[in-house]
Amino acid sequence: MSQRGGACSWLALLLLGCSSGPPCAVTFRGNFAADFEGTERCVTLEGGKLSASTGQLQVELELGDSVQPGSFSSASAAGPWRALWSREPGCVYSAGTEAVPAGAYSLTLTGVSPAHGTLVVLQGLHSILGADCGAGDAETVSIDF
Repeated sequence: MSQRGGACSWLALLLLGCSSGPPCAVTFRGNFAADFEGTERCVTLEGGKLSASTGQLQVELELGDSVQPGSFSSASAAGPWRALWSREPGCVYSAGTEAVPAGAYSLTLTGVSPAHGTLVVLQGLHSILGADCGAGDAETVSIDF
């Protein structure tokens, strides 16, 4: 219901909030399939740390000092990273340097002030017995910011 880069709609205000930053579009594929778009700036880059926050999804990547536009990945990470998302009672998706399985991320950073680009994260599913998390054991989240 919101327009990318346009005025804040009432639904975007309720789900994601509104600010003057660049819009954020989030796509979930895997056990859970959905698309969300809002006008809130959901990704920040400060001191070499990229942080993404979209509701219950939290991602933190250490990119190193003097970050410039370019491509980054978990295979060549400058430091620790983590991604955590929960949905439904008992369904948790995680990835990062301390997660098992580790998952993966790829980041294309096209601008740094403010941060612009695309982040794709592959997260593994961890569920409690009896939780209905859907088929499969992974979730891919794509964030365009």
